[in-house]
Amino acid sequence: MIKERYLKEQDYVKMLQIYDSMLKTPGERRTIGPDVIDDSIREGVKTGLFGLGELQGDGTVVCRFFKEDPLIASTETEVLLRDSVCVAQRQALTTGGVAVTIAQPEAEVQWTKPSQVGVKLLKELELKFKIPRGKIAQLMGVMNYLLSKFQSLEMEIRAEDGSLSEDEYSNKIKEALRQLGIEIEEE
Repeated sequence: MIKERYLKEQDYVKMLQIYDSMLKTPGERRTIGPDVIDDSIREGVKTGLFGLGELQGDGTVVCRFFKEDPLIASTETEVLLRDSVCVAQRQALTTGGVAVTIAQPEAEVQWTKPSQVGVKLLKELELKFKIPRGKIAQLMGVMNYLLSKFQSLEMEIRAEDGSLSEDEYSNKIKEALRQLGIEIEEE
């Protein structure tokens, strides 16, 4: 339904437009919860019905996830793309060419870009918060978005009110981080 309704006549659509349409348009089908939309998008990207990407500042789009499990950040710049756009961009990257980007004329776009005049830019950001159970996937989307805006992201994890054996820590946690190329700063 997402592909037929939102990507039938255009190469991409902003994720926030889909959310707004499904939640605010009179007569539009409603979901039983907010996670249903994200789950549907995640499944569509994994199966290759469409891709998940980002709208660049110059009006072009870049496919970030296609036929893989995506990290949904729910940001202003996040877009769904036609599968053909993602295939073309991936082929260009594998053949050593330049990635294909699609720019849609402003007349076809149904949203306006916010003015950047007088916007205060943060050069550094520090957050401290507790992570609610079941919200790790959404947090990954936020971290992915932060990495698109900043060159470096440092994370500190403190786990409490449970237990973990030293073997589990070494064999599961440290090993997984090592395989990801992440070096632990041990005190």
